[in-house]
Amino acid sequence: EFRRVLFRSVPLWLTNTAINVPLFAAAARLKGWKFIRRTLVATVALSVSLYVIPEIPFLMDDLFLTALFGGIITGAGAGIVFACQAT
Repeated sequence: EFRRVLFRSVPLWLTNTAINVPLFAAAARLKGWKFIRRTLVATVALSVSLYVIPEIPFLMDDLFLTALFGGIITGAGAGIVFACQAT
């Protein structure tokens, strides 16, 4: 019961941001800001997308459409990251 309440109360975008902050701090120290600049932009865009997209209610009833749109959005995001030569 505690586990279900804990994980449902923390938004995914916040978890993504909290986990990435120490990783970016370590990468900045080891590799420098120039190395992680594009990756930082992509991670911020992902966190913003995770904040905005779950609020769209039209996909909640059909799991097939949810999976389809999730795959399309993920593929587009990965394509943008690879096109910008980010990590």
